[in-house]
Amino acid sequence: MNKVILTISCLCICFNVGTQTPFNKLYDFGLDQANAYTIFERSGYYYIAGQGVPKETGERNVFIAKIDLLGNVIKSRIWDNPKDDNEITFLTSNQTVSQLEDSFIIGYIDFPDCFLEIDYNLENIELIKCINLPNNNLNVTAQVIKNDTLINITNNVDQRILITLLDLSTNEHTIKDITPETDDKFQMLNLLEDEKTGKLIILGIYFNADQKGLYIFEIDNEYNLIKEFYPLDSIDGNWLLSDSFFDSNGDLIVLLYESKSDFFGTLYKPFIVKLDKNFDVTWSIPTDNQFTKLKSINFSITESFDNKHYLFVGNNSPELSPPIDTAFVGKISHDGSILWKKKFADPNLPFDNKLHSIVATSDGFYTAVGTRQVHTTNDSLDSYNQTWLIKFNDEGEIVNVGSTSSTDNFPEISFNIYPNPSSNTLVVENSFSKEFTYDIFNVVGQFKSHGLLNKNNKTTIDLVNYESGTYIITFSDKGGLVKTQRFVVP
Repeated sequence: MNKVILTISCLCICFNVGTQTPFNKLYDFGLDQANAYTIFERSGYYYIAGQGVPKETGERNVFIAKIDLLGNVIKSRIWDNPKDDNEITFLTSNQTVSQLEDSFIIGYIDFPDCFLEIDYNLENIELIKCINLPNNNLNVTAQVIKNDTLINITNNVDQRILITLLDLSTNEHTIKDITPETDDKFQMLNLLEDEKTGKLIILGIYFNADQKGLYIFEIDNEYNLIKEFYPLDSIDGNWLLSDSFFDSNGDLIVLLYESKSDFFGTLYKPFIVKLDKNFDVTWSIPTDNQFTKLKSINFSITESFDNKHYLFVGNNSPELSPPIDTAFVGKISHDGSILWKKKFADPNLPFDNKLHSIVATSDGFYTAVGTRQVHTTNDSLDSYNQTWLIKFNDEGEIVNVGSTSSTDNFPEISFNIYPNPSSNTLVVENSFSKEFTYDIFNVVGQFKSHGLLNKNNKTTIDLVNYESGTYIITFSDKGGLVKTQRFVVP
């Protein structure tokens, strides 16, 4: 029987050959433009959001898509903005999306700031509220949900720090100004909750007549400023904040761009900064050795499954004239050593290729979303933007998956596995009239077991020698990978 080898970390995994295609996909969702900026996974599906331009209206608006882990579009929606005299201005960050049990909330800028609630089936999109802020600017910077309150942090044209508190049970809101009494100006805000301590922190860039740097503010449960930290001060040049998150050790990872101006205009160099639990700098390293021209400064990072590394995506422009954004993927160790960095671009197309956001997903891989410019015709330089989705392993290699044709007869394919958790045996029910194979890995990609699932039958898997932890079981047919699920050994 023919085999194809798929590599995860240092492991070779064998699947039956069918129609295998690289998970390097483009989607237009029936839109003239589909600029995707944010992605998260929920219950085995990707949820993607961004700015879309419908062919019918030509007006920019919020679009949302639900895609399974094989890359099949389950559903996509465009928000029918009731404000006919305006179009959305901004939706470009994972920090403008918050998840609830049955729905998620997206914040976007429409002058005023507006918030949408969408159920996970994408059946209902409800406008929760639009809020006017004092001296309105490009707002909806970052948000979290805590105790049934949506907390949104932003700064206005006066560079002051404003917190909007939206009660999701009543839709009532209040606005608090927590700007310190200094001459400093504050911009480029992130808002994070430390899941280990429950603390809320605000971070961003401050500047005054003499210096600029990174600030971190801690706020209490009444949303008052209680502590101030300035871990990077007296920074030379100009700095832009892109993304941040707390890793599994409780350390804070911050993504920044340094900028400068020269003959070519404004140039950028991306940096990753790690701060300890006291917000002291552990290390700060550039991911590029040179400044490059950029049209998009999105830069995103996640932690690896073994909690020893970080995977990051971003963009640079090696050619300064004309500037063309080129996407990159990289891996960095917890001690700040860059292990590898790879460029993702089509050398035959002189167009932008941008990756904006990355997530580690339940199938043991990493998925990044962005935007790629595409030819309107084969011999034309005219182009339009499509959503770009790639899936890769720990070494930055694009993953192959089975074609959608292998699952046409099983659009909602799923296997009943029980008991879960289990420390002795796992039963897998194949209720379909065809055979499948299964492979089991731990969360760092180490192979554990392989077997056959007979059609319309049950298979019992021995777990006695399995260590405690979470495991991934993948199911394949002759066309390739069709489903991934998880189980726990207590």
